[in-house]
Amino acid sequence: DEHSSPSDPVLACLGPVRPAPRELHCSPTAADGTPACKLFMRGKACRSDCAYAHDPPSLRQPCWTFARYGVCPRDVAREKDPEATPCWFPHNPASAASPEKRPHLALQCELGVADRVARRCRDLLGEDAVVDAARLNLARAADCVIFVRSGAMDDRTIGGTNGASDGGVFSAARALARDPHLMATLKRAYCVSVDGVDPADAHGAGSISVTGDSRESLLRAVRAAVPELLRGVAARTRGEGGGAPKKMLVKARCFPRWAAPATYAGIEPSTDDARLFEPTAKHATHVLDVVCARNRAMLTLWPAEAVEAASETREDVDDEDETSKEKRDGDDDDDAKKALFSRLGSSTVLPYPTVPPRRLATLEYLVAQHCERVKEARAEKKPMCRAYFKLEEAADRASLPISAEWKCVDVGAAPGGWTQWISDRLVSASLSGDREENAHSECGGVWAVDPGNLELSPFPANVTHVQKKSRTRRRRRLGSEKRRLVARVRRERLARARDEHLTGSETGVASRRVSRDDVQKLLPRVRRVASADGGGAKTVQTRGVRGDCVLPLLRQLRAGVYLRGEVYGERG
Repeated sequence: DEHSSPSDPVLACLGPVRPAPRELHCSPTAADGTPACKLFMRGKACRSDCAYAHDPPSLRQPCWTFARYGVCPRDVAREKDPEATPCWFPHNPASAASPEKRPHLALQCELGVADRVARRCRDLLGEDAVVDAARLNLARAADCVIFVRSGAMDDRTIGGTNGASDGGVFSAARALARDPHLMATLKRAYCVSVDGVDPADAHGAGSISVTGDSRESLLRAVRAAVPELLRGVAARTRGEGGGAPKKMLVKARCFPRWAAPATYAGIEPSTDDARLFEPTAKHATHVLDVVCARNRAMLTLWPAEAVEAASETREDVDDEDETSKEKRDGDDDDDAKKALFSRLGSSTVLPYPTVPPRRLATLEYLVAQHCERVKEARAEKKPMCRAYFKLEEAADRASLPISAEWKCVDVGAAPGGWTQWISDRLVSASLSGDREENAHSECGGVWAVDPGNLELSPFPANVTHVQKKSRTRRRRRLGSEKRRLVARVRRERLARARDEHLTGSETGVASRRVSRDDVQKLLPRVRRVASADGGGAKTVQTRGVRGDCVLPLLRQLRAGVYLRGEVYGERG
């Protein structure tokens, strides 16, 4: 629609699903335009003198839905009923990506946040970071994967340090891990490349790609390719001193889930392979990621304990200095943080886990564990609602310097997510400053304006709940001094209220629908109230009856507000 973001060709397959043209299934044709035989396409026998075309699937036009969304509704139906009729048209596998477009990571998230995740990845890794996307099925509420790569970065900084300038899996994972809000949005991250990992070191790594004409053929190819990949990595790996390779303990992760049975069957070693590898659920030495999209499967075996190769760059020097400093002053910092958090009590001002330096962070931590740590830290905050994290992310992105003396207004505060965030930050700012003795009396305050209840327990001492929604009563309660405004209303409504306040006008228009009979009964009463309290019967201008709300007019007229209520006629 007109309010959505511009169309992104990379994410086009994640957009709204449209049905295929009716003529493709009702009147299918061959490549030369001859009508196709439907009995033959269904796999049934037809007459020997049939005049319709009998082209094999490889010569037919590609599946319309599969070519656009990477998923065919016939495949979805066959998941529930294996005996269902397969698609009449071929599902051509996706072509292999060029070296400059080859992804490093596949990020699994929900379809509703895919556009937001892609934009954030472009901010962190560069404009060309998002190279492809794929969806799980054709449902509106489903999962998807976004393929990203780490490219050359400019002089921008990420979290105070230079970005992923060298490329590779390590750099991409490290750059994304520095944003806790992005990590909390993701469900899982998969490695689809071993760039930056030495395939000949003591750990071993490898990656291959297989294709299939259908889902069944793709799964057969995956099952055959898994042991081949494991044997190849074991052959290139040598133990310490050039001895026999160490046995690999392999843990598999798959997207979608229907690829898991074939992957697990391939990991089960034969008698000859039992000395090379075996499957495990924990304490794995290697992780096998299998990501299937558009009849192409990317199989990547990467070492869990591998660390990023050291390089003489400014960032490595900074990391070493930071690590040594943390070791020297770590105890003092921990004691200070514990003391601050003990004074905050039930506050939500809790830190997110930081990314370890290059020489300490393993690939498993960057790809899999850090995302889970961030989600655990997010849950420990115990916010009132999800709106809390929206304001937190906006403030972090803008580097908002919160002062203890701020006076804030939360318009539409219920149930209290934004109020909770502002209140805890004001208390934290006062405790970390010089006013630790009288934190609540000297720090700023929050006016939470909403007729509903605030579900904050315990209720913060620096929050004042104004259970009104009249603009006049809020202005009378808060006074005429300048205040900082935090509101979750539409931008145009907020701008209109600001303009009316600046010009001194107290004229508004109420427009809320009620029944026609109620309006007819209430119009005489509105005229009487307007004549007595608002300065004349012409206060309310009636132009027929449509059903616009009159009760708000009565309430505001009784409050002494001059109001122009327009009730339009309903024609036809």
